[in-house]
Amino acid sequence: MISALASSPRQSDKCTTCATQADLPGCGITPISAAADNDASSSSIYYFGYGALVNPVSRKRRGVETVSEQPAVLTDYRLTFGYGGAANIVRKCGWDVHGVLMKCKSDKDWQILKDFDAGYDCVKVSVMPYSPGGPAEAADDYVDDGDDDHHQPIEAYVFVMGHNEEDKSHVPLDRLPQERYVRIIASGMRHHGVDEDYVQYQILNVNYLPDRKPENYLQFPPLETKTKKLQYITMKEYEKKAGDRNWFIIGDRVIQVGKHDESSAFMGWAQHQIIGRQDCTFTILQTLYDPDLPECEEPDSVTEVHHAWAENQMVDKFDQADVPANFVYRLRRSASDDGLLGQKRRGLSLARLSLSTKKLLSSSSKRINKNDANDTLGDG
Repeated sequence: MISALASSPRQSDKCTTCATQADLPGCGITPISAAADNDASSSSIYYFGYGALVNPVSRKRRGVETVSEQPAVLTDYRLTFGYGGAANIVRKCGWDVHGVLMKCKSDKDWQILKDFDAGYDCVKVSVMPYSPGGPAEAADDYVDDGDDDHHQPIEAYVFVMGHNEEDKSHVPLDRLPQERYVRIIASGMRHHGVDEDYVQYQILNVNYLPDRKPENYLQFPPLETKTKKLQYITMKEYEKKAGDRNWFIIGDRVIQVGKHDESSAFMGWAQHQIIGRQDCTFTILQTLYDPDLPECEEPDSVTEVHHAWAENQMVDKFDQADVPANFVYRLRRSASDDGLLGQKRRGLSLARLSLSTKKLLSSSSKRINKNDANDTLGDG
């Protein structure tokens, strides 16, 4: 029965990962060196996904192309949700992580994957594709009898956060993912035929942060100053100071990041993708997929609805990463920008009402309807 496999740790008297990977002694993690990573060619780059990238819509939005995908199992790891509520895996003997083994179409696609997940360590592991008999057979110690030459372990890259040894780390490993995020993973897993029991018990059964309606979206709180007068800053001033002061922009709101752990995987992503850059709303839309949000195919299509949604997402992410951040300035734009911004704001109330109605009809409670999770797969 595969239900026992998916809902409980696999019984094993040894860590099969340690037994097969001499370069990772004692269940320690050794990130792949830049030189070794550069030696990989597109013909041999396999990536094992266990989070949002198992969803084909998420890959499409990031511009990642693959030539093959298949369900697979990584042994002696456990799925968790780490800093920022993002999916992560930790070393745990006797446990399994199910996911999707993907072969990158080109070196460019592999680079895109790494750029979007900047902040994670890149580790090479051995994963077992599902056998014709299903995941239960694949997860057990497999002995090749010569009848199935195609069912062999495959070396693949996987992204992991730091502090990922559960038995040794003093850092809390589990954080709350967003409801939207859980749905995206579940629908992607189902799309690729990952074991349904695993999806039910290990994905949909986790605690999460419920989705908010647009009228309840969060914003970064203003930084407490001696004067309560709203301060403005020009783009030129922002570009001069943003890098040193850890600023980023969502819409016309300049956000300042407070003191934080420089080794945080989430902050590694933030430093690479949003800090010091111009409006990061479109980058956030590419990274975080929400099927209930109006589509946005290019930066020029970003509206105030998208700005509000993006800031709400980042407030949750920074909170789950234990990183303080505050609204410090309003960006002073040119006259033409202000006119366009005014048009976007005039359409905000109607757009929010439409989006709110859509969410109300699609979700009548805060708990996920597990049987409907696959409905989140759309055109993206």
